[in-house]
Amino acid sequence: MADNSPAQVGDFISDNLTYMDALAAAQEQIFVAMDMATAGTAADLDLAQVVALFDASASLYDMQAEVERVLAACAGEDKPRDGEDKPCGGEDKPRLWQLAYPYLAVEVDRRYARRDLLEQAWPQIQGIAGELAQADAPTLAKMFAAGDGEFYALALAYAALGTCDEAAQRLGRSTDEIDRAIEGLYKRIHERCANDDGSFGEGTAASYAFASALGLGDPREMAARLSELVRSEGADADAMATAYAFGVLNRYGHDDVAEDWLLAGAQPSAIQWLVEGPGGLRLADDAVAANHFVVRPYFSAQTDSVTRSYKTPRGQLFLTWERTERGIALTMMVPAGTQVDLWLDGALQVIPADPDPITQAFLVEA
Repeated sequence: MADNSPAQVGDFISDNLTYMDALAAAQEQIFVAMDMATAGTAADLDLAQVVALFDASASLYDMQAEVERVLAACAGEDKPRDGEDKPCGGEDKPRLWQLAYPYLAVEVDRRYARRDLLEQAWPQIQGIAGELAQADAPTLAKMFAAGDGEFYALALAYAALGTCDEAAQRLGRSTDEIDRAIEGLYKRIHERCANDDGSFGEGTAASYAFASALGLGDPREMAARLSELVRSEGADADAMATAYAFGVLNRYGHDDVAEDWLLAGAQPSAIQWLVEGPGGLRLADDAVAANHFVVRPYFSAQTDSVTRSYKTPRGQLFLTWERTERGIALTMMVPAGTQVDLWLDGALQVIPADPDPITQAFLVEA
């Protein structure tokens, strides 16, 4: 790695060598996301890759500097607009700066103590929300997709508006106009893209992943259909859809399917499943500077021990579990000022933020 490579802030270790090989292979690919702003202008960035690989990258590396460079590039006068000869990411790729810009600004507030970047980005985010609110369906399809289907495009537009709304909430700004736009787009998606069987678009893995993750259909039902499709047919999805799909499979209890997909050679966003499934640590949606985690380890039969660590702005969060004769022995160290929602055996135990670091041990009986 070059001297200016991001510092490593997380780790995942398992006695399953296939896991570790998959992790190493994926790490080589996510360096694309770490080098995402070096070309200098927004038109040179592959923002689909930036968004798709950000969670996987940030779970292991400090991405603050990279995010700051991308936000600066996408805030300039050279940012891609409809009708330009070279849209962001190239001629045949979606124009995703309207999603990437608010998404990265929110993520830098969610993960790091960098509220300043979100505040600097707010005027542009507000402008993006207004632009999306006024656009008709064909315009949104042109902004967000190139031959990937109308539902794919409108779902990403819906995700972009939702991220703009989250930015407003985090900054205490009014969300009335954005909420109305979200409601209108929700209705438009159902009118244009919903099928009689409850699916959307062409009923692909991508469509089920988007519908579940964005709440466009019943999240659990959409996740179950995604699981069935991946199990029976595999999934030939792009990087963006794959990132959504792994998150959905993990959140709704289909880790066994995600695991088989990973071991079959899935894309680098599978790192996110390793660190959130067997690794057990998922940053909560409402976190600010990584102050809230959901811990729900998947005790896979494919491994007998897992260690996962992540450096937050307040210190190291550490989780390890090991299979023993009595059951699963789990130990967790939580930094000061960090809340953990721990799920074990289907029961929730909230570990509230404490002024001091704490260590707790648990036994999940066999």
